[in-house]
Amino acid sequence: KIDENRLFYLMTRGLSELEAKKLIIKAQFRPVTDQIPDEKLRNAVAEYVEKRLNRL
Repeated sequence: KIDENRLFYLMTRGLSELEAKKLIIKAQFRPVTDQIPDEKLRNAVAEYVEKRLNRL
């Protein structure tokens, strides 16, 4: 679930609700993808997440 306070904060800074949600989701995935030692795999996972978010 997306933190409503974070969502509100980002929206008060000019982001649309959708843009704010995408940013929050990417930020939640970042610590996980940063733990992947293989750079190619790390980039592939990050790209996959980005593509999925662009479908929203």
